[in-house]
Amino acid sequence: MVKFTNFEELVELAPTLIKRKLEQLECLRERPDYHPEPNTKEHIKIVTERLIKTGDINLILSGVFHDICKFDTARLNHKNGYPTSPGHDAWAASLIRNNQEIQDFIQSLGGNIVQIAEICENHMRIKLFSEMKQSKQDAMKALPTYSKLLIFTEADNMLKEFKYEI
Repeated sequence: MVKFTNFEELVELAPTLIKRKLEQLECLRERPDYHPEPNTKEHIKIVTERLIKTGDINLILSGVFHDICKFDTARLNHKNGYPTSPGHDAWAASLIRNNQEIQDFIQSLGGNIVQIAEICENHMRIKLFSEMKQSKQDAMKALPTYSKLLIFTEADNMLKEFKYEI
């Protein structure tokens, strides 16, 4: 498995499609009350670098992929004037599950395609965990990636410092 010290090292190895999507995300400015960073690419960089601290390649790559399809799904929220990207989580999971070049990239780094797609697919849903019915909470807890989703959620929260302890 390859070890990374920063986001740029990882992106350097990424397929052209990922590099292109990251470039597109430089133009996407989200709600500053949730995303104080200047654009979605910077958000992905921060989350990924937070997750590099874990040493878990599946979490690290989930950081790269979790918002990678926000540009593709973006539309203007007329209530607040900022873009919103409904479905970006499902699109990211689909990209991972259906693109051979992406899968080859993930596997070349020692990542698990199924885990990374599951984390990306559920990274928004887990934020609503406390509001879910008990049966949905139980289903979420039963996911093989549940413990990783909890770590991921902390790293994805731009409103507080990420503290990872082994």
